[in-house]
Amino acid sequence: MSSESAERPPAIQNEDVKAKIRGSITRSVNAFNQSDVETILGAYAADAVVLPPHSPAVQGLLAIRQLFESLLATGYHNATLELDRIELWGDVALVVGRYSVQIPTKSGSFDVDRGKHVGHWRRTSGGQFRVTVSMWSSDRWRRPSDP
Repeated sequence: MSSESAERPPAIQNEDVKAKIRGSITRSVNAFNQSDVETILGAYAADAVVLPPHSPAVQGLLAIRQLFESLLATGYHNATLELDRIELWGDVALVVGRYSVQIPTKSGSFDVDRGKHVGHWRRTSGGQFRVTVSMWSSDRWRRPSDP
């Protein structure tokens, strides 16, 4: 075995990476439902950007922490995320899916928000895949021309 091949990390199979990303997403959704912001943050790269609907972008772990803390403090709960697909290209992955989450209403009850989610993941220097860009869009939005 050459010294060059001994220095290379073992090849990672696409299905292994996809399974790890699915596992990370499952842990994050469970953590959201348990108000565990630390576990949620574990899925994000230090320089990650989150693009929530109807809000400015937030960048970096401190801002992402504040975003999730505010959602949880407001009463968001019972989130689900269904994955439609994971595309993988070497050190980059794209995750596309659908979400639902219960959100508080002005009357004090809860409504369900459903929508789409896209996540960009990158392999970090430690070899783990982390979210670098996350965006979700509610299905509740209507074009002004719609009845």
